[in-house]
Amino acid sequence: MRKLVLSSIILMAVSTLNAANVFSENFEGSTVGFYSIAGTPTVTGSIFTLIGNSGTADVVGPTDYGWLCAAPGASGKCLDTTGSGSRGTIETVLSYSFLANTTYTFSIGITRWNDTVNGGGLNDANLRINIGSFFSNSYAVNSGWVNGIVVETFTVGSVGGLAKLTITDTGGTAGFAGAVIDNISLDQGVIVPEPSSYALIGSGVAALFFARRKR
Repeated sequence: MRKLVLSSIILMAVSTLNAANVFSENFEGSTVGFYSIAGTPTVTGSIFTLIGNSGTADVVGPTDYGWLCAAPGASGKCLDTTGSGSRGTIETVLSYSFLANTTYTFSIGITRWNDTVNGGGLNDANLRINIGSFFSNSYAVNSGWVNGIVVETFTVGSVGGLAKLTITDTGGTAGFAGAVIDNISLDQGVIVPEPSSYALIGSGVAALFFARRKR
């Protein structure tokens, strides 16, 4: 009996430390080019597709605007959220399962459009990121923006479910260029035990304590 209780306690403790990658995308496998709702909405070789009635997005790389992939840790390719036309909304093709009472860590590299290489300028952008109803935040990618990896942590409440990652370019100084994104990742972190679980752990420890006293 003592071994069974102890095993249960250990199993619950380990489960709270369970971590796993839910999805990741660095666009390295994507085809450089122009994507649009009217043409090819699915970003070839990535986990994303364009959604909505209009919108565009561009995958850029070493042979085409590769200098835009400037965020620390950026890979050789990245994605311009506006592309060469109207502002786009990209969304994961798949829905992912989110567990109740579980903490997740989302990270994304975001940088500002920079066309100074071609004699152009810097363009501001506004980016909104949603993960279903579990996470939402907006970012002003402007002159005050510091290129880097944005890391956000959020905890799903008592009700989990399926959700997609949605990234929307909501505005900026140019209609042909948006925020540039790269190295996207979501990791499942700590499972937060329910109060009843703490009670079970406590009763298990107490049972072990009294069993040892009887000996």
